[in-house]
Amino acid sequence: SALFGDTLHFNSIAAQDDDDDDKRESALTEIKSHMSQQLNRETKWIQDHVSEHHPDAPIAFCHNDVNAGNILVDGRLDSGDSSCYDRDSVATIDYEYGALNYTMYDMANFICEHCGGNDNGIPDYKLMPSLELQRKLVQEYIEERDRVMDNAATKHGGEYEEVTKLLSQMQTFQMVSHLYWGTWGILQGATELLEGEYEIENVKSRMSCEIDIDSWDNLRYGKNRLDRYRKHKQSMLETGQKQMSYLYNSGRL
Repeated sequence: SALFGDTLHFNSIAAQDDDDDDKRESALTEIKSHMSQQLNRETKWIQDHVSEHHPDAPIAFCHNDVNAGNILVDGRLDSGDSSCYDRDSVATIDYEYGALNYTMYDMANFICEHCGGNDNGIPDYKLMPSLELQRKLVQEYIEERDRVMDNAATKHGGEYEEVTKLLSQMQTFQMVSHLYWGTWGILQGATELLEGEYEIENVKSRMSCEIDIDSWDNLRYGKNRLDRYRKHKQSMLETGQKQMSYLYNSGRL
């Protein structure tokens, strides 16, 4: 999977020094607090976690950035009933991040994107689909995959076990999505600072949602995704992977 390599590459770029400009170096101090060696350790930790707990997680070509903005539907069919859409009237675009990856990462990332934040950098995690809806999504995925591949294996008693396994993987890859896009957001914010796209003095205020909360902000988005990663990881470590359903249904996650 290219996923972890990309994340480590993001980390190395964002942590680079610019000794030729003391002002820039000072401006990036707040950003670098998020791009320290800790992020490399987190990337390696989640990579080891996947290898240990999901060694047989399936890998395929993935979009890696499926969100509402990258899904096109045939507007001529819009009747207020989503059942009118099928594989011939829905298409995904923007394969900039397309690569071999864990299939459940693509699903997990789509779940995370459901919480929005693409307008102002502040995802609303109250919009996170329930575990039951996630289970239905996995079931639909299995049915469509088997239809395309003409695979009858799960049609004879194996579907429940596979749904449970893939759903567990999806919980883990939600953490990966938060870490990946959190790192990406911080890196984009660092680039904006270096290019002088907004004032140095406003860095902390933007990240803490004190100003400009009605507009997109890479730094704020990155910080919020990384905060969510830490919360998700803490909850998993405290309760165990098998207790994630309680966290979702109780609203604790």
